[in-house]
Amino acid sequence: MNQEMIKAFLDRFGMEYGNDAEANLYSIKSKVEEYEGLKKGKADYDSKIAEMKATYNEALVKLNKYVEAHPELAGEDVNHNEITTGISESQANIAAYDRQLDEAMEKLDEQEEKKETLAAMKEEMAELKAHYEVVKKTSDYLREAKERFVARFMSPIMTSFEKYYKIMVGSDAKDFLIDANMDISKKEEGEYHDIEAQSDGLADMLGLCIRVALLDTMYTKEKPFIVMDDPFSNMDEAKINGGKKFLDEISKEYQVIYLTCHKSRM
Repeated sequence: MNQEMIKAFLDRFGMEYGNDAEANLYSIKSKVEEYEGLKKGKADYDSKIAEMKATYNEALVKLNKYVEAHPELAGEDVNHNEITTGISESQANIAAYDRQLDEAMEKLDEQEEKKETLAAMKEEMAELKAHYEVVKKTSDYLREAKERFVARFMSPIMTSFEKYYKIMVGSDAKDFLIDANMDISKKEEGEYHDIEAQSDGLADMLGLCIRVALLDTMYTKEKPFIVMDDPFSNMDEAKINGGKKFLDEISKEYQVIYLTCHKSRM
């Protein structure tokens, strides 16, 4: 059951819809309690109507017997008007109770429908609560995993990154920061900025440093081979010379397959 269906249902019975599902449930609960009262009232109405009909029929029987036993009263109005008035009042009361009974039955039907809606909403709320618990536990687990990752790997990753950056550029990487998502930012004028604002050549160079730093941290014993497809294509001559030194350094520990389409980058 979606929110539009619930809102339409509540509007039908003059109930306000809000984002607070618990408040909606309490509102329907009060209607259900009202329904239980009407249901009891219906039973009382049925009893009263049956009693009045029995009284009416008994009065008619007694009247007919009395008239048969006293033929001299035929055509007389001696108590007849009073009896007729009493019968009319009884009939009017019965009709009034019939109308009240019809109204009670309508409300009873409405309350039955509200009761079903309440059950459906409770079921939906239970499902949402279960889903919330799963999401919450997943979020807690991911946060703990991230914290463990940072504590275990960030320091060696940063150490290797600084080593390769110094080889390529010739200066320290103290202005750079690597977060748990492996995003790199650079400190400028007291604030860290995303390296996407840097040149393509510098961004490629930083990307190479952090990738190999990750390999150093992940593979402390047996090293994998590395395939590089023209990694220095966006670098100027100075950065390419640093890149060549970088290749010489990593080839001491890794088997490197280096592909390029230009002699200047060989």
